[in-house]
Amino acid sequence: MNRCLLGLPSAAHIKSLIATWTIAAMVMGPSAPAEAAELELRDGEHICLVGNALGERLQHNNEWESLLHQRFADKSLVVRNLCFPGDEPQDRIRSQNFGSPDDHLKHSSASVIVYFFGYNESFADEAGVSKFRQQIIDLVNDTKSKDYGKGAPQVVLVSPIAFENTGDPNLPNGEAHNVRLAMYTEALRQAADETDVVFADVFTPTQKLFEDSDARLTLNGCHLNADGYAAFGPILNQAIFGDGGPTSVDPKVLAEINDKNFHWWHRYRAVNGFSIYGGRGKAGSDGTYNNTDVMERERAILDQMAAIRDARIWKLAAGQSVPDEADDSNTLPFITPKTNVGIPNDPNVKRGKLGSLDYRTAAEQQKLFKLADGFEIQLVASEEQFPELANPVALNFDNQGRLWVATMPSYPHWKPKTKLDDKILILEDSDGDGDADVCKTFMGGLHQPTGFELTADGGLHCRTARHPCRA
Repeated sequence: MNRCLLGLPSAAHIKSLIATWTIAAMVMGPSAPAEAAELELRDGEHICLVGNALGERLQHNNEWESLLHQRFADKSLVVRNLCFPGDEPQDRIRSQNFGSPDDHLKHSSASVIVYFFGYNESFADEAGVSKFRQQIIDLVNDTKSKDYGKGAPQVVLVSPIAFENTGDPNLPNGEAHNVRLAMYTEALRQAADETDVVFADVFTPTQKLFEDSDARLTLNGCHLNADGYAAFGPILNQAIFGDGGPTSVDPKVLAEINDKNFHWWHRYRAVNGFSIYGGRGKAGSDGTYNNTDVMERERAILDQMAAIRDARIWKLAAGQSVPDEADDSNTLPFITPKTNVGIPNDPNVKRGKLGSLDYRTAAEQQKLFKLADGFEIQLVASEEQFPELANPVALNFDNQGRLWVATMPSYPHWKPKTKLDDKILILEDSDGDGDADVCKTFMGGLHQPTGFELTADGGLHCRTARHPCRA
């Protein structure tokens, strides 16, 4: 196994180590690993990624997983990403009733666990490095004692990447960061040696990558951009498995993994857990099904859809062909709940909230408003006129008097097999009569745009469930 110093080096010694590693990397060339790789995969391994944002964003930039399947096309590998930004060995903040790390590893039948830790923790500097090393040792020993369905799992410890000097005067140059990151990389190396697990050094090769590249490879020095992840894929592949494997990504394999991870993302990272497994999960029942029943069935369907795409990935990685579209016809049926409005002993009636499925027209509703003297209410647009206006959640007017509306029909949770198409709409009054007569889709294909802001230059910033967007 890996061998290393018994004591943790000082910050001053780390600076000299960084210089030594950089020179060594230049001698060995950009593809040379810092340590011999040791992970050997068996047929049917279930590989689970656990840890911070470096690992979490691998499911949105799938070059590494593509190279993995292409390299081991005969092993029918299953990869599930369980990472969350900000996760640390002992601190992993989740919503109510999300489930423990062990729950999700068991759900995924983990047989190989790849841990991504060290960046967040490195801000504790020298004072925190010993504690971090012991936390990793404890985590690995605990992990090795578990059986998530396929026997004791193999463990890989992945170091943090280096910090890129982007040249942006608004960002750090990374010198101080890299001193700390090198210390925590060494702590991971020592923990791997003590616990007899695989260590993957990606700090050293990414430091050289950043120094040698003319292109910017991170968003902010510490988080890789799309080009950075494309370059990181081969580095991580080599750090875990050593030399060998494909040198380029098969676009067909990549596209299928994108689709698989899209479905897995919505299963594991369902945006409204409070309505699924949280406090609102028991609501909505008419005596047959509640929110949890309905949406946990949808998450089970997403599991099945991800597995269907796994099988397609294996074929594509092996050079075989698959149909253009995945066949999801044999998944579990959806649960069709009954409404609880108007049932005997309707609790809303008892609370004075009489519900009804007979909806008044917009014109009829206007007559029910009670307004203070001097005020009036005007209907600008309604769902009757523009069906795409369903489920509006935010609105604003621009300097041309146009009404902008964010809609969220996917709330509270995207339903599998349907088109994910939340929108930002523009409603225009082209004839000046105060009523909108044109509805345009400014941006579609969104996922729960909870809010947006119009900018002075005619642009827009919005926040969606997955990431910010702007146009």
